[in-house]
Amino acid sequence: MKYIRRGGFTLIELATVVVILAIVMAAGLPAFSGFQKRAGLSAEAERLVQTLRYAQQRAILERQEMEVVIDLKEKAYWIPVVKEDIRRHRGRVRKSRRQEELMSLRQKIKDGYVITFFYYPLLDQEAKKGENSIRFYPDGTADAVNLTLLKTAEYREDEYRVFIKVMGTTGQVKTFQSRYENDGWDFFDGKLDSMSEL
Repeated sequence: MKYIRRGGFTLIELATVVVILAIVMAAGLPAFSGFQKRAGLSAEAERLVQTLRYAQQRAILERQEMEVVIDLKEKAYWIPVVKEDIRRHRGRVRKSRRQEELMSLRQKIKDGYVITFFYYPLLDQEAKKGENSIRFYPDGTADAVNLTLLKTAEYREDEYRVFIKVMGTTGQVKTFQSRYENDGWDFFDGKLDSMSEL
C-alpha cells in the first residue's frame, strides 16, 4: 500500500507560525502605541494651527485686524465675532454667514492635551492663566507668540509636545514635534527648523 501525502500543514507547522506572529505583534505593539499618541497630538495641533492660519487669511482679505483668543484656564480657543451683522428676513433675525462661520470655530482642547507654555517673545513675558490673544494684522504680520501643546502622560518620558511658533514679521505659523522640552527652546530660538508642517 502506497502512502499518499495530502496537501496541508501539520499541527506543529501551524503552531510555529502562530508563535512567530505573536512575537512579531508583541514587539510592534509599543511602537504602534507611540505612533497613536503622536498622531492624536498632531491632529489636535493641526486644529489650532488651522485656526491661526484662518485668522491670518481673514485679516488680509477683510483688511481688518483679526484675533484668536486662547483661554488657558478653560482649554479653549476661538475667533471672536467682532461685528454683529444682523439681517432681518421675513420678520426673523438672521446672523450673517461670516458670523456663523466664526462662531463655529470655537474649539475645546481635548482631555489629555494642554497648552503648557504661552510666551510673547517681543514683550519678554509669559501669558496669564486666563484668556490670551494672538492678533493678526491686515498687512500679514502678527503678534509673535510661542506655544507648547502637550500630550500628558503618566510618566514624563512618555509625554509628547508640539511647539508652535507664530512669526511676528510674516504671520507664518511653524510647528515642531518632539518628546523633549529642550528641543522647544532650540526651535523657538531658531536653532531648529520646522521638521513637520502640520
